[in-house]
Amino acid sequence: MGTMHGAIYRSLGVRVIEVDTAVQSLSAASRAQIPWPDAIADVCTPTALHTESLRWAYALGVRRFFVEKPAASSYVDWRICLRDMPDAAVFVGHSYLFSRAFQIAFESCRGVAAVRAMFDKDRAQDDRRLRGADARGRLADIFEIEAPHPFAMALALEPALELQDATYTALGERAPGEIAPTRCEARLSHRALGSVHITCDLRAPRRRVLELCAEDGERIVVAFPLSARSLEAHVRRIDARGRRTCLYRGPDDLLRAALVAGLRALSEASVPWLASPQFAALVVARIAEARRRAEAARLDRGRSGNEASPKSPSALPSSREMTYARALSNR
Repeated sequence: MGTMHGAIYRSLGVRVIEVDTAVQSLSAASRAQIPWPDAIADVCTPTALHTESLRWAYALGVRRFFVEKPAASSYVDWRICLRDMPDAAVFVGHSYLFSRAFQIAFESCRGVAAVRAMFDKDRAQDDRRLRGADARGRLADIFEIEAPHPFAMALALEPALELQDATYTALGERAPGEIAPTRCEARLSHRALGSVHITCDLRAPRRRVLELCAEDGERIVVAFPLSARSLEAHVRRIDARGRRTCLYRGPDDLLRAALVAGLRALSEASVPWLASPQFAALVVARIAEARRRAEAARLDRGRSGNEASPKSPSALPSSREMTYARALSNR
């Protein structure tokens, strides 16, 4: 991820200094030559190391930060880190909130009444290489990999959404010799709007789809770009009779959009709500709650002898159709 960020910054004419805090890749002499108070630190280390990286840069004098999603593994650690950096400006890059396709979809939906998000990515090779592992070699939980994207979009639509249920629906080998959840789902709701249904699968082909459903049966379906090499997005309207209309088909470089927005916001000292550390704390809190509930349910199934087999994953009963209504505030 750091390589991708660096390439985008360089294409924008931004001077980039890459630092690996794990190996102290900068000598003391090199560190002394960097004007840290004028710098923007882009934190794209593994999630479990975000707060450690923030504190490292803050101690050197950095006061402006761009942080990859999710902001941290622990809500408590994130809040403590913010408390320890009282004069820091922090921009958290939930990149899908800066997606052109997402904006078009929201503006095109006449009264949202249901949302579904399916975010899948086959990470078998990445897991075997321990890509994204923390300093102890532990891989991030499935709820910290693809799920933060739909969680952030859902909470952007309605920050008052509450988690109703979360489950691990399949197990498999992730780190070599380690069995861990590879598929999950979560349900969120709010009394004024209904519910959201999110599913993620780390052993399925790439799919990043969002559906916004209106009360009259119309659906706005977004197919987000699948990689940095394939930036095409597709937004279409499907009416109650099944008739389809293309609303947008074209490039959607959402990572670049998020980085550009971050540079602008941090340069102008004006971070928008949806990139604020407070909104990030909300996303981290819901993800942490989802992990706790899913793990509790997994332990209950294990005690009852119904744990899913890693060789033959068995999905839990599928969720009923979810509904919620409300518009994106502060967009």
